[in-house]
Amino acid sequence: MKRLAILAILAAFILGTVATASAVDIKAKGSWRVHANWIDNKNFQDGDDPNTTAGDGNSEDDFAVYQRARVWFDFVASENVKAVLGLEIGDSRWGQSDTGAGLGADKTVIEVKQAYLDFNVPNSEVNVKAGVQWVELPSNLGSSIIGGDMAALVVSTPFNDMISLTAGYARPVDLNAEDSGENANDEVDVIFLALPINADGIALTPFYATAFVGQDSNGTQNGKAPLAGLEAINATGLADNVNAWWAGASVKVDMLDPIVILADLNYGRFNADKDQNDRAGWYFDLAIDYKMDIMTPELFFIYSTGDDDDPTDGSETMPSLYTESFGPTSFGFAGSSFAEADAAITGAAGVGLGICAVGLKLKGMSFMENMSHDFIVMYAKGTTDKDLVDKYKGEWDETLTEKDSLWEVDFNTKYQMYENLAAIVELGYVKVNYDEDLGNRTTTTRSDYKDEAAWKLAVGFKYDF
Repeated sequence: MKRLAILAILAAFILGTVATASAVDIKAKGSWRVHANWIDNKNFQDGDDPNTTAGDGNSEDDFAVYQRARVWFDFVASENVKAVLGLEIGDSRWGQSDTGAGLGADKTVIEVKQAYLDFNVPNSEVNVKAGVQWVELPSNLGSSIIGGDMAALVVSTPFNDMISLTAGYARPVDLNAEDSGENANDEVDVIFLALPINADGIALTPFYATAFVGQDSNGTQNGKAPLAGLEAINATGLADNVNAWWAGASVKVDMLDPIVILADLNYGRFNADKDQNDRAGWYFDLAIDYKMDIMTPELFFIYSTGDDDDPTDGSETMPSLYTESFGPTSFGFAGSSFAEADAAITGAAGVGLGICAVGLKLKGMSFMENMSHDFIVMYAKGTTDKDLVDKYKGEWDETLTEKDSLWEVDFNTKYQMYENLAAIVELGYVKVNYDEDLGNRTTTTRSDYKDEAAWKLAVGFKYDF
């Protein structure tokens, strides 16, 4: 018995030594949300009207409840080495079994959100992140080019107190078609550089990115498509491999406190063998904030080039690879706190391309403790030539042209119930005014083309720790 006790103590000592040698500190953070959405006419058509393409007179499914849980674990070995794992359950729609929120609930729905190594090169200030992580090109309103989780290697290093360098390589797409016996060019590879410059009162970040797009890479992965916003290319398919590049700069000026000026200027180009797949265009935004005690008013302006009337020589709209980050508003664009409660504006315009917009935000209005409000109003027009829709009837009907416009109004309220728990209410309205004389927008079966206003009410709770 004594011998067994000695062996047990020895085993515990050995295991304890091994655990100590490889011990890491585990730090957790996360975000939980549960919310209900009431949304009507999100596609700007009345589903109750049998004379529209939205439906056959049956009622729309306006009400849904969603939940999502995200948690990140930092496995910290030292101040120089850690690993990050982000997991997600959701967005789960109540009653749908395939999302884990159906009757009985038992489904395998845990997803990998992020998984990467984060370490510093020994005896240096060079930081390396390798694995699935968030990658976004510099922007203030959200990038219209690249912004999302993807597999990447990102290296950053400071040169001095003012200037640093970030360089990266990402492979967002590899359809792996060669497994089926094909020798396919089915990858998208991206190389990017950014040079953050921070001086007193001003921050400037110029950047450059280039992408190598295989001719067979234009598919979907997990329901997400690369080449977002490229309707013309998506319709015809890539007949050849494409090289793309972008250059731009993001600026923040706060030396005029309480006035803050934000601006972005981007240019991008696809260079394809066939003229119809070429694409080149500009994107510009400007925002001016004025910080006050009870709120921060902001004026913002967005302009991006649209297409001319001849698609055979390519597009004049800036290419967009993949982005989930463009969110200057909370209903028309992807700025909501909740799932399925945003992005009423779709296609290229939904990521800020082919539009000219001006808007006003009243951010963080607070008239009582722990409660704040955001008010947003925006007016936008298309920048695409109207003759494109008229000459190619039916192909570009949904494109916003210079003759089309839209209004958006949002009012959002946040009540901080506890330090980590908030109750949020979002109200949204978007109305598009299409010129029905263009293209095939008015036919015998569609007396009014997408002229219904989209409405939303989203109510929920968000817990962050």
